[in-house]
Amino acid sequence: MFNPQTQERPNTNVNTNNVLRLQSDESKLTVSAWNRLLSIELAKRDGDTDDGTRAYMTANQGGTVKTSLSADNVVSLLHCVDKLKASIEKGEAKTYSVTIHPINAAPKIFTLGYDGQITFLEIGWDVKEDGTVDPENRLRYPFGSREVEEDYDFTTGQYIPCHIESEFERFVNELDMSKFLGPEISHGIRYDNAIRAAYSNNRNIGRNQYNNSYNNSGNYNRNTYGGNSSFVTVDNVSEDDIPFN
Repeated sequence: MFNPQTQERPNTNVNTNNVLRLQSDESKLTVSAWNRLLSIELAKRDGDTDDGTRAYMTANQGGTVKTSLSADNVVSLLHCVDKLKASIEKGEAKTYSVTIHPINAAPKIFTLGYDGQITFLEIGWDVKEDGTVDPENRLRYPFGSREVEEDYDFTTGQYIPCHIESEFERFVNELDMSKFLGPEISHGIRYDNAIRAAYSNNRNIGRNQYNNSYNNSGNYNRNTYGGNSSFVTVDNVSEDDIPFN
């Protein structure tokens, strides 16, 4: 019997670590790029080092949680960001969550929220069938804010204090930037390279036509130059440079 062969996807992972790393007295947040997903890791605070800097637990110590956000979950969270910002402006507590279903593991809950004072990110793991999560299976990162001086008066030193959710905005920026993890960017790069190659090929053709336009005596031959220029079109682009058929 004829058995059609199937081509399996190569088991290749591409990681770019620490595209964003934030620290607080409660935990550390690390955002990385993993293939076409956004990887999120939280680590519990573990006192201070000998030089007085913050220390955080490692995965071997059982003090971390790691998950990834698919494109659908990223889009869903971004859709809720403006609603969450509106709640922050009003001082109203609000959370927005997505459920993550790891392979061969219990679901996780990924939450962006505001508790009335602090904007935070929280991950819950080992979610039970009834949707509850034990307290020891929850870890959050409180986003830090920054004060901006509005209408600063240099003569009096007076200003209006304005608090900006700077770390939250930086995280949202990473969510938004993760859309560029898709194949469209690599296609754009390959297309740009193909066009550059086509222009380079045109220049080489032009040089050859120019060099061949002189006869053996060194005089310009008007009959052999001009009228045959090759312009950049889709046909100039090699099939090897096109990412689809």
